[in-house]
Amino acid sequence: MLTLAPVLKRYLQNVVHPRGQFQEHVESMIAVLEVLEWLQSVKTGTVHWKDLDKAIVKHLELFKSCYGASEFKPKHHYSLHLGPMLKHHGFLLMTFVHERKHRLVVRYTRDRRNLKAWSAGAIEEITCHQLWELSEPFFGACQLAKLRGIVTIPLLEMFPGTAADDFTLLNGLNGNGGSINAGDVISCLHDGRPHLGQLLVAVGVQRADNYELHAIVALWQAHPESADVSWPMYNVSADNVAIVPLAQLDTVFLYRMSADMSTCRVYMPLEVRPK
Repeated sequence: MLTLAPVLKRYLQNVVHPRGQFQEHVESMIAVLEVLEWLQSVKTGTVHWKDLDKAIVKHLELFKSCYGASEFKPKHHYSLHLGPMLKHHGFLLMTFVHERKHRLVVRYTRDRRNLKAWSAGAIEEITCHQLWELSEPFFGACQLAKLRGIVTIPLLEMFPGTAADDFTLLNGLNGNGGSINAGDVISCLHDGRPHLGQLLVAVGVQRADNYELHAIVALWQAHPESADVSWPMYNVSADNVAIVPLAQLDTVFLYRMSADMSTCRVYMPLEVRPK
């Protein structure tokens, strides 16, 4: 739902709302999805508590107008505390993710059949694997693969003096908005300026004295007629390809590619929109 929320909001604004039916219901739904946008951006430290509080109050007023005060639940009152909590603490305790941590245990214990000392065995397997990951010459990549196929040819040209065995393909990179994989639309810093484009491949390169981490990115240009700051349009191109240090990758975006793959709509989270 967190991923679909901005898509649903755009659908309600551009398709459902213009129909002129159930306006109060549609506006209430759009307002709560806007609150969700603010809450997802809190973790980046770019949300002012007054903006969050204003969005919450707006939704509650529209909800009351649409459904009546009798439909209010305790959670509606609880939401009024989020703004003051952000002001007081600088972060929201309720945005901590706990249930997702169960996945880590399930990943290592799905095939365990011996229930004797189950807890100790699970912790042992998790600890041993994480110690092995810390020994690897990379940071932030959770999936590795050997270089093979036609991608070998351009990489050997981009990095002269290297052999195919010197490369390691990296996927599942950590970034703002989630994990970053080849083919994703991402933002990065290049030549000191922010750019948006498509990640073609991320690689680790073994040198004689160090281990380098690079991202190969096709940089896109904003469509000149695009005025939507939430879902701007970009011209898709593979003509401007840059080698970017892996540490310069920033945000991974939701997007919708056109049928002919010449343009792409990209959803901009609140924290990266122009002020």
